Amino acid sequence: MLCGPSEQGNQSLDNVGAVLLDEFHERSVEVDLALTLCIEVQQALRADLRLVVMSATLSQTLTDTLRQRMAEAEGPAAVVRSKGRMFPVEVKYAGAPDGGRFGLEKAAARTVKRAMQECQGDILCFLPGAGEIRRVQRELEDMQLPPCLLLPLHGTLPPAQQDRALKRPEGDDGRRRVILSSPVAESSLTIPGVRGMSSAPE
Repeated sequence: MLCGPSEQGNQSLDNVGAVLLDEFHERSVEVDLALTLCIEVQQALRADLRLVVMSATLSQTLTDTLRQRMAEAEGPAAVVRSKGRMFPVEVKYAGAPDGGRFGLEKAAARTVKRAMQECQGDILCFLPGAGEIRRVQRELEDMQLPPCLLLPLHGTLPPAQQDRALKRPEGDDGRRRVILSSPVAESSLTIPGVRGMSSAPE
């Protein structure tokens, strides 16, 4: 839960009207604790506090449990469903990385090259962190790839550089993009134009 200086130590959240917990299906101790604490605040101090739990892939069992738990605190809890579009997905597996210090990076680069040969559009490659992203980028720069933009995407990059990876610039030359991303984009971002995806084991 993100709290600015004015909310830290403010147990009743008196200047907050609603708390939104997104990507709830990812489940973590922090998010579960945040929900529990918000429900307790709602029951004991703030009946007007609204709680919103969001997920694109929440199981029916968890939905029912959340609905029951939230209903105990604030009365009937509504479930809003939004029908999204489903796209066909073809899954292919690459072989295990070779041993050695940089086996993962070499395997990831080969997989990206294969994806570029087998599908149209931009490629999104998930890697464990910034170091792996830099090394895979170097591997790809050394390969004979068709003209493309190699774009890193991780949390330590300046916002302008992150934006380059997330959207096509106006007047771009139409080259394919290969976006080398940390797991931050794996469930929380949609990147237009991506038609192929590769995910390296962590």
